[in-house]
Amino acid sequence: MTIVLQGIKQCCDEPVNPEQGFSCKENMIQGHFKRKYPSLKRQKELLDKQNNQCLYCNKPFGTPYTRNGVLAFTTVHWDHLVPYAYSQTSKDLDFVASCNICNFIKSDMVFETIEEVFRYVDYNRKKKGFSYYEDVPVEERR
Repeated sequence: MTIVLQGIKQCCDEPVNPEQGFSCKENMIQGHFKRKYPSLKRQKELLDKQNNQCLYCNKPFGTPYTRNGVLAFTTVHWDHLVPYAYSQTSKDLDFVASCNICNFIKSDMVFETIEEVFRYVDYNRKKKGFSYYEDVPVEERR
């Protein structure tokens, strides 16, 4: 079994050949075993493409939020579209810019669309006690 994203096998970067099926000689578990960040060039491209916003919640990086009464600000996390837990690789094209909240909640889950991630993260963000500062009633702000 292998994960295929946009017609490319994520274990070996080879296109899917319908005549050969989806099997792959390289086992995805035997990856690089070292997490890496995208290159600085790719980081800049992603931030520009995403308008300096999280891909999943569309909030700008640096957005204030509260959790358990503590005020904090969202930070950039480089999330793997195909979770590292499955691919064990850190290819530049597998990264997106996400905020720390969305990356924490999404974790190593796989979704078919970004909209599914948005709905899942939005529901669980509230359940886990994260509130964007503008959503906190004025009388509760400190």
